[in-house]
Formats: sequence, C-alpha cells, structure tokens
Amino acid sequence: MISGSAQHLSYLFDTAIKSGQQEILDWYNYSLEFESRVDALTADGRIKDKTARSKIYKEMKPFLPAKITQDNLRKKTLRARKHLTLFGKNGVGIDKINVM
Repeated sequence: MISGSAQHLSYLFDTAIKSGQQEILDWYNYSLEFESRVDALTADGRIKDKTARSKIYKEMKPFLPAKITQDNLRKKTLRARKHLTLFGKNGVGIDKINVM
C-alpha cells in the first residue's frame, strides 16, 4: 500500500475502528470483573458499596502507574460502568460492540 493513498487511509480507518471496539470490550470486561468483586465484598451486608469500592481501589493502586490517582481510577471505573450498563445483561448485548 502506498502511504497517503485511499486504500491506506481506509486501512488506517478500519484499524482505528477495530482498536476502538477492542478498547470498549476491554473496559466492559474490566467493569464486569470490578462489579463482581464489589458484589462479593458486599454480599454479607457488613460492608457498604462505597467502602467496598474504596477497598478495591486501594488494592489496585500498587499495580498501576504512579500517575494514576485514586480519583482518576474512580472516574475511569465510572466510565467503564457505563459500558457495562449499555452492553451488559439488561443492555443491547455484548455482540453489538462489533457493530460500533
């Protein structure tokens, strides 16, 4: 392929779409796992939802780059929950990610 050609641009566009779909799927899977951990911690009723989330964030923090703050982690998790809501059990379905 010739750089700058329509074919090359089409290839780059298609690659960008596929990487976007993969990123959405990755955020969906992260949120699914995160919410299952929250559910496991709050199942007995002794730990509240907010406390469970904070505990998980603190457990994750040592494994993340230093530039990721706990507030940043919370916001990214909140955005990931939106993917779970949209494509999850009561949403349009995970198979629709490939349509995007």
